[in-house]
Amino acid sequence: MSIKKSILNHKNVTKSFVAGLLLAFLFYKIDLPIFWGLLKSFDKRLLFPMVAVALLTRIFTAIGLQSFLAHLSYRVGLFDLVNAVNYSRLMALVMPGRSGDFSIIVFLKKHAVPLGASLAVTIFDKLISLSFFSLFAFIGTILFAPQMKVLIVFYVVVFILSAGLYIKFHGLIHAVVKRILLGKYVDYFSGFWVFCRSLVKSPSTLNINFICTLGKWGVSYCMTWLLFKFYGADITVFQVCCISGIISIIQLLPISISGLGVSQVSAIYLYNHLLFVPKEITASVVFLWLVVQYLFDIVFCGLSFVFSKYGIREE
Repeated sequence: MSIKKSILNHKNVTKSFVAGLLLAFLFYKIDLPIFWGLLKSFDKRLLFPMVAVALLTRIFTAIGLQSFLAHLSYRVGLFDLVNAVNYSRLMALVMPGRSGDFSIIVFLKKHAVPLGASLAVTIFDKLISLSFFSLFAFIGTILFAPQMKVLIVFYVVVFILSAGLYIKFHGLIHAVVKRILLGKYVDYFSGFWVFCRSLVKSPSTLNINFICTLGKWGVSYCMTWLLFKFYGADITVFQVCCISGIISIIQLLPISISGLGVSQVSAIYLYNHLLFVPKEITASVVFLWLVVQYLFDIVFCGLSFVFSKYGIREE
């Protein structure tokens, strides 16, 4: 099935519809004049640290992937990996399910990295991120439990974590490995298990990726906190980390395209219900941060394409 047909199939149309409904619900729940006023009051000087953090998060991701690839004896330049990360983020906006996140495999193939190696690297990178989110989600649940009904929190978290693990391990590994690696594309992904075992046996490489993951999400959460502080919200960086971890797990639920709408609605509810942050402030922070990040990806990829086309940068 072509990408075009896949995007248009009924499941993805349904998920797009759900995302639209969630975003419509979001705007229904907030006071639009206040929201618009907050956007207009945004200090343009904050764009510089926002762009800097967007670049840093991509660099941290690229360094983590580069450490995995180097361990497997494949060399890919940092600029090329940053570019691949940006492309995969853009693909995640239009490709079905979580497949957009794995489009980076295609870009790595252009740099002579076997599909088996790139798949192993990508899966390990995603699993480390999942463990990071799960840790903060668990801490956040304990931290905020007194403010909610404990039983509801318990069952919701168990469901979220179970669903997240099911999606990652069953939906990702089972579907990709069993159906693709053992299917007609087995020759293309040869060596996958060898690469996985090699990464497992290298704690230092895994530690490097974990540190990069910590750095990536650390600077991102600090930027989110700074935006909240700009709008006068009385919250801490640690609280942002915990709530962001919960949101990251929630958005794994396969009910919309790449979690669009799910994460935004979850953020508004959690920050308002747990920390009493006005819905309009959270909506402004989420909107501004989301727009800046995707504009960064578009501009970076566009410049990279121009440089490549006109030979400004040597490959």
